[in-house]
Amino acid sequence: MQNRPYEGISVSYCEIAFPEDFPISFVRHLQRYRSGDALHFHNGIEIGICHEGSGVFFIDNRIIPFGPGDVSVIFPDQPHIAQSPDENPSRWSFLTVDAERLFSNMGADQFRRIKAAVNGGHCLSGILPGAEYKEISSLVAMIIKELEEQQNDYRLVVKGLMLSLFLMAARLSGANDESASGADAEDIMLLSPAVNHICAHYGEELSVPELAKLCNLSVTHFRRLFRRTMGRAPSEYLLEVRMRMARNLLKSTSLSVSEVAMRTGYGSFSSFNRHFRQSCGASPREYRKSFKL
Repeated sequence: MQNRPYEGISVSYCEIAFPEDFPISFVRHLQRYRSGDALHFHNGIEIGICHEGSGVFFIDNRIIPFGPGDVSVIFPDQPHIAQSPDENPSRWSFLTVDAERLFSNMGADQFRRIKAAVNGGHCLSGILPGAEYKEISSLVAMIIKELEEQQNDYRLVVKGLMLSLFLMAARLSGANDESASGADAEDIMLLSPAVNHICAHYGEELSVPELAKLCNLSVTHFRRLFRRTMGRAPSEYLLEVRMRMARNLLKSTSLSVSEVAMRTGYGSFSSFNRHFRQSCGASPREYRKSFKL
């Protein structure tokens, strides 16, 4: 896999080197907070399944929590990054597929149906909860099992399972057409230095002028562009990231509430408690207790 940063932006194009006769790549990945990942996108459709651990995925302008059994579906033009706490890293299997090449030898009518199915699946991009999308999660797990074991005719089996996956995604997409972000890719590129900085430094004191400077934009232009692209003000986005991360730490680690507050950028416990209650409808301790129950 080649990592080629674009000049002047903080989104990297990570090119997948597919085998010439089988355009599917498979890797296992352990995600930690200190993995050093940045926003990136690929030359294929990335499909992942989380085996253990939890965290937060940043996809386009969305901040989405994930846990064991959940499936990620990310299309070639979508910048993304994941974060998991060092105390509870997440373990993933990722498939990347060039769907057009994989199904190029099908008949013309069938190929048109596959292209329509793949495009329809755009509406399901993001994180699909395993408990809700059991069929999708099972298909992805079966594909991974075939790629790992490589028994006789495994490529034919994988191709058939992948076809089923895309057709099922297209069938489901009609009821989920609100899940696509609708964010402008060029604007996300412009804002990527700020988004990357928030992902890596949400536990530190951050200011809007500092974030605007990273993007080489005036504060006024930055605020306007950020709200239009990300659907919220920079301060609201930072608060949402901190709250998502705080919830994850409370669920997946034994850190004290005060330690969680410090990890997520709060010097004042009362401020953290107030923001958490406003965001979640419960205090941090109540949230942790209800989750354990």
